Amino acid sequence: MTEALQKRSITVIEQGIVRAGCETSVHESRFQPPTGVTDVIFDRARLVNVDFTGLRFAGFTAYGSEFDGCDFSGAVFEQPSLGSTGVGGQKWDGATWPQTVYRDCAFRRTLFSPHTFFGNVRFERCVFDRSRLREQTATTEAEFVDCVFAGRVRNINFWGRPADRDQAVLGRDHNDFTGNDFTAAELSHVAFHHIDLRAQRFPGPPGYALLDRITQRVRAVLPMADDWPDERHREEARFALEFLAGTARAWNDDQALVSPADMGRKLPPALREELFAAIRRTTSDTSPDRAAPPRSSTTTSLSPNSLRSRPLISATSVSSSSIQPLQSTYGRFTAPGPPDNAFLASCSESAVK
Repeated sequence: MTEALQKRSITVIEQGIVRAGCETSVHESRFQPPTGVTDVIFDRARLVNVDFTGLRFAGFTAYGSEFDGCDFSGAVFEQPSLGSTGVGGQKWDGATWPQTVYRDCAFRRTLFSPHTFFGNVRFERCVFDRSRLREQTATTEAEFVDCVFAGRVRNINFWGRPADRDQAVLGRDHNDFTGNDFTAAELSHVAFHHIDLRAQRFPGPPGYALLDRITQRVRAVLPMADDWPDERHREEARFALEFLAGTARAWNDDQALVSPADMGRKLPPALREELFAAIRRTTSDTSPDRAAPPRSSTTTSLSPNSLRSRPLISATSVSSSSIQPLQSTYGRFTAPGPPDNAFLASCSESAVK
């Protein structure tokens, strides 16, 4: 550990754990735990412009802490608790849950394991550039504001409402999720629950379209799929389209970000594209002048500030009479509770001053 960090109360305690405790403030330093130490705990700490690049954390726990302008590029989180319910290995009493905030932080090529517990966490103006964000379900309380996402984002849930059981302790009945830019992202199996999609920026055609009145659109295109000669294709299309309509109604006021994959992943590509073209062929399709084309995911200069002046992608209204069946051209997720982080159990319960 560097002398600079030692002077700022980053202290090594038992069992090879580094703990930043109780109002600790660290500024403009390289975070470098001693050799062999891979578990860290931040308890009501504030870190400003701290360099975490390339570090591997077997355990990373943040409780009621702030990270401002920190760089986590190339870091590996094996079992993180980004907005933990507490520290010290005690069973959570459900009475308090202070929020941990990551503000203006960089997560470039950062690996988040599927065991990531987001918890009561807020990301403001952070950049997730080619980070490994996959198989993330413990995101029910996470807030994202003015963040930028680039590269592959797979199998993740974003929530506009925290779980009912947690709303009292959180002091809110909704999560802030606004101003986020996904135009450079490749989205696959990404679910937005109770989120205003019009308040985000998404990639546009030909790969994506933000659409309203999904239920009416699905009703309009189902007869086209029902005319296909292959029963397997008919069933796949019907299942996928009805699922799309059901989730859009339940989650986002009958709106959805739609891609060809949503038409039926087992369909031949030509049929997926045919349905995708049909379902977006109305006046409420994504307007070309409002959707920014996806940028190359190889860029390293992504910044929320550089995107803030651009208009948000939006869906306009559409009358039911404007959606008509088209003729076929056939042939061509419950977040888990707070984890039992075993590495916390051996920590001293006294604050490190």
